[in-house]
Amino acid sequence: MRKIHYVLSTVLIVISLQAKDSSESSQKDTAKKHKQEVYKMVRDCAGRVMSNIGANFYNLLSWDTFKTGCVTLPFYVGARPVDHKIHEHFYNSETHKNLHQPPAAFAKFAVNTPNIVISIVFLRDFFSSDLYHRRRGEIFMTGLGITWITKNILKCAHIEGNKRPWNEHFSKHHCTYGGSPSGHSALFGYVTSFWFVEKGPLVGVPLVIASALGMAVQVISNRHYLSQVILGAGYGVMFGLAAHKTLEKSIFNENTKVGLVADPATGVGFKLSYNF
Repeated sequence: MRKIHYVLSTVLIVISLQAKDSSESSQKDTAKKHKQEVYKMVRDCAGRVMSNIGANFYNLLSWDTFKTGCVTLPFYVGARPVDHKIHEHFYNSETHKNLHQPPAAFAKFAVNTPNIVISIVFLRDFFSSDLYHRRRGEIFMTGLGITWITKNILKCAHIEGNKRPWNEHFSKHHCTYGGSPSGHSALFGYVTSFWFVEKGPLVGVPLVIASALGMAVQVISNRHYLSQVILGAGYGVMFGLAAHKTLEKSIFNENTKVGLVADPATGVGFKLSYNF
């Protein structure tokens, strides 16, 4: 009886050790698989971001962006001579004080309207189950980042056209640089142009009105000259159109399949298909 008990105990111990080893091995395999999936997801995301960056810069060299530049340039040049005349209505050089300023709360809301739109739209697209919406969110934010970074690089230039207007919140001894192109106006132009093309007038027109209001507040608040606001808006529109073109090409490439087919009756042929 003791021998049977001893044998049964040994068998149970062996089984439990094997089960433990199997469980540990399974957990390790699961953890390794999860790690590989996370790595692949991060790698694929980084690859798409780099691809989107390159595509956005490439799509800047398009007919639409060229036309935007051609339209923006005359308005910019025409606004330069009247910059200081407009500025005189909103700044007193003798007292170094701003004049005829809008309510602070209103100005803050007008300037930050695009941030609200960006947050709502990006979160909706980023967590969408629809492929098109997710790709749109990725490309939209990539283009936005490019616009923000490149305009900051341009604002570093110490040239006459980059000087900000006099402002009671800036130095009263020398002009402050970093005014051209207007960063807020560039974001206004980017967001408005992208979603106008994507959603049409129903969404685009309210964005145009909100952007125009925000740019006007920038001039009235002595943050930028009129010419700097115009240049910033045109700059943003160019990047917005380039980003939308990147989105269109991306979805087309993902849904399009090209290849060769072999048929005993007709021979070798060319096949082009598109998933709607």
